[in-house]
Amino acid sequence: MKTTFKVFLIIALVAVIVFSMAGCGDDGGGPGFPGGGNTGGNTGGNTGGNTDSNTGGNTDGNPGDNTDGNTGGNTGDNTGSSSANPFLVYTVEDLSHVGNPSTGGAYDNWTLSAYYKQMADIDLSSVTNWTPIGKIGSKGSNNFTGSYDGDGHTIKNLTINNPSADSQGLFGYIATPTAVVENVGIVNCNIKGRNHVGGVVGENIGGKVQNCYATGTVTGAGNVGGVVGFSGGVGGFSTTTVQYCYSTVNVSAAPVSNVSDGGPVGGVVGVSNGTVQYCYATGNVSGTYVVGGVVGNTGSQHGSATAVVKNCYATGNVSTTNTSQAIVGGVVGAIGEDTIVQNCYATGNVSGATNQENNPVQTTSSVGGVIGQGHKFGNPVQNCVALNPNISSSGPMEIYNKVGRVIGEGDEPKRTKQMNNYGRSDSNKVIPRNKNTWENIGANALDGANITSADWGNAGWWTGKAKFDEAVWDFSGVSAARGPVLKDMPGAAQNPAIK
Repeated sequence: MKTTFKVFLIIALVAVIVFSMAGCGDDGGGPGFPGGGNTGGNTGGNTGGNTDSNTGGNTDGNPGDNTDGNTGGNTGDNTGSSSANPFLVYTVEDLSHVGNPSTGGAYDNWTLSAYYKQMADIDLSSVTNWTPIGKIGSKGSNNFTGSYDGDGHTIKNLTINNPSADSQGLFGYIATPTAVVENVGIVNCNIKGRNHVGGVVGENIGGKVQNCYATGTVTGAGNVGGVVGFSGGVGGFSTTTVQYCYSTVNVSAAPVSNVSDGGPVGGVVGVSNGTVQYCYATGNVSGTYVVGGVVGNTGSQHGSATAVVKNCYATGNVSTTNTSQAIVGGVVGAIGEDTIVQNCYATGNVSGATNQENNPVQTTSSVGGVIGQGHKFGNPVQNCVALNPNISSSGPMEIYNKVGRVIGEGDEPKRTKQMNNYGRSDSNKVIPRNKNTWENIGANALDGANITSADWGNAGWWTGKAKFDEAVWDFSGVSAARGPVLKDMPGAAQNPAIK
């Protein structure tokens, strides 16, 4: 009996020793042991010091403590391969690497074709001269063809000072239908370029710009816009779209010695061969030749589809600084072949400065409250409203001045087809030494049908006579001193004052 008890005691002691040795092993034990599936010093799928399932691509297990010292530029789950997996942009450094990869680092795959999402407001005060994202390149090699989603954030104090360079803006050149820039506000920009200059995008070839806005100043020689400089279907890309965008930018084109060197200027888009819709501009717009409150010039050149400007408005003053020839419109300066303009209005003063006596070759000034000049093949302009206080041209002779309350030069029936347009009856027509009365009055004529504040101050008139769509426009604040506003717009509240 004593022998049996001793054997049992020895076995028990051995078991205790074995158990103790197992507990003192390394951190690779099983469940219930230090180093297993817990938060110790493991290398598995935990939140300790793991190196595989991290947030933001970190290597020490701390969420947000990524490899470049900020909360963007991650190298983990965000691969930039789709809108669901975009590269995240938090900082100035992140933004500077959009489309500008660095080899072997956090920005290794930040190519021009990747997807990006902005995660915070960004201040570019520290950047004295921003380098635009994307530029014209051989076979599109340097174009931005990816997607940038600002996610409702802003980029402040964007400065570009390249007066001799083309395609200037936050994005210089975007191309192909895959290119999208959306949901970003450019606040207090100061941009100087030559041709194709815009607050958000300098040149858009086949892409889409939407839910964007710009404030500040934008200047260039031609094809200058508050949001986009040039938006067209060049090179076989038939569709370009700028929509749900606005500009409070003061847009101008620098004076040039030769009229042919000065291109169109617009409050939102300088030139559009595609669609511009649900857009507005409140800044003043001035140029050297073709100037529009929303769009400078439209047309279906270069094989693009019908150009469209619809559901837009402008409240700023629109003018030219050229003394040889002027084409100026409150909404669109000149409309080219196969353009449709509908459901637009303007409230600012429109003026064209000309001096044909000193330049007999350039013989016309085309100034209109909505459209400056139509196209010889005829374009429908319909359901548009001119609420401009003054429409003027400084040319010395009536033969040189084509001034219309809605459309300046239409040469009916050869040019623009006017349908259901209206103009305020107290609008002033100002031409030196000429008859200053509206003579082509009627809903289907160049000067539109007469309306008073009792009309445009009534929401029912807009939805009835003017045929503005309640699904697009908000008429709740309409009055004699305020026009309707667009629904679903980004940024600040709208206040389209009628002077």
